[in-house]
Order: sequence, then structure tokens, then C-alpha cells
Amino acid sequence: SFYENLPIVPCGTGRSKVKTGCSRVKASIFYIFSCVLVAFTIGCNRPHPSPEDLDPIFLDLTRRAQEAKRLYKEELAKRDSALLAIQRSEVNSLDIQVARKDWISSNQKLPLLEQKAQFLSLQAERRKVTSRLAYRLAYEKGEEWPNPEEYQAYKTHRRLREAPRTWDHRVPSNIHRYTKSEMFHVEQSTKP
Repeated sequence: SFYENLPIVPCGTGRSKVKTGCSRVKASIFYIFSCVLVAFTIGCNRPHPSPEDLDPIFLDLTRRAQEAKRLYKEELAKRDSALLAIQRSEVNSLDIQVARKDWISSNQKLPLLEQKAQFLSLQAERRKVTSRLAYRLAYEKGEEWPNPEEYQAYKTHRRLREAPRTWDHRVPSNIHRYTKSEMFHVEQSTKP
């Protein structure tokens, strides 16, 4: 029906006077191409099936959780190797003292590493749920997602939480800024 209504136009070099159905093939190819193009432009406006894969906060949390699990497993291996060294070494030797020290330090680190790994994996799961909800709301409103301001706030919060809490790391030393004559005046003014 569709192909019957297409006009027959001669194809080729123009030397032959015979009319062929070459234009029908070209028209059908154009028709199929335009249908595929329309389907892609209309059909691409669907929500993402797993929006958490687009969320940089979720990706960072999962990466940190995997890193914490890896550190926990490494510390378990260290503890086990220290226990084997304790069993193999002689009584009251230097090797057994070093192995005991390593075993005790590993036993002290393990609960903290396990807690951190569990905490980060729980945070990642929570972020997965909240990112799906936030994506759905942003998709319905037609807003941009993920919000870059939220990611910047997350990075700032993380940087502040992980900052060293000792003064020698926070306050820069001013000694390297002074010349020798200024240093002499500073030392004289600080003496009682």
C-alpha cells in the first residue's frame, strides 16, 4: 500500500529509458531512517533505571567502603601472621616480643577498621535510597540532578571531618617568613 503510492523515477546514468523501482528502495530506506530517528528522540526521555550510578556522593561512599573493607582484611592477615610468628618463635626471644607487639596492635586496630567499614557501607546504602528518591523528584520537576552544590557541600564536610585535630597541622609556622634581623627582634621580644 505504501510502496504502491511511491512514484517510479528512473535510476542510473540516465542513458537507459527504462524506469526502475530504485527510488522505492531509497524512499523506504529514508522512511525507516526517519522512524528510527523519531523513536530515539521521543523514547529517550525515560528515567534512569539506577540513578545512584550517576551520584558522585554514592560513588565516593562505595569506594571508601570498599577501601575500608580491604584495610580490614589486610589487618586480619597481619594479625594471623603475627600469631603464626608467636607460635614459631622461641620463648623470650626478640622475635616473639616483636610478634606479640604486632599482634596486640592489630587486635587494637581491628574493631575500629571493622566499625569504619560497616559504617561506610551503611552510609552508602542510605545514600542509594535517598539518591533514588531525589532523582525521581528532580526528574518529575525537570531539574538538574545530581545537584553540584550538594556534592561541593559533601566534599567540604568530608574535608573538615577528616582534618587533623592537632594545632601543629593547622597553624602554619611563621619562622620561615622572617629574615635573620627580624628573627633576632622576635626572640628579644619574647624573652622575659
